[in-house]
Amino acid sequence: MSRIPDSEFDKVVRPTEGVPLESIPAYSTTIHWFPDDGCWVATCPELLELFGNEARSTGDTPGEAADELAGVVQGLAADRIRKQRLLPREDTFRVFSGTLTLRMPIWLHERIAEEARRDRVSINTWLVSRLAQAAGALR
Repeated sequence: MSRIPDSEFDKVVRPTEGVPLESIPAYSTTIHWFPDDGCWVATCPELLELFGNEARSTGDTPGEAADELAGVVQGLAADRIRKQRLLPREDTFRVFSGTLTLRMPIWLHERIAEEARRDRVSINTWLVSRLAQAAGALR
């Protein structure tokens, strides 16, 4: 398996000594498969501009890449906190696609399909309408 060179994705893990973990923001993680390199790459978008490739890690599985990145992010953030430097906000790069995967029991899926059919709309339209009502968007 071909790997991304360490010089490109330098995995620097710094200790979190003296920094309470709850003071480290819960940053987001994006994970992508790099077929040419044969590995998963996990990235912390909020820290990329500040730390460059140090805010990335690789792994043989998505979980391995994410776990590796968690340690890297904790170390980078703790180092910054110890030096009394500001950290980016948690939601700096949060992007919503409008797509959501929802798992539910079969009986509920059948019931929703029946309701949507009765209202002569798609399941998606029916669900969006009900979610908007529940969220208070429609009155």
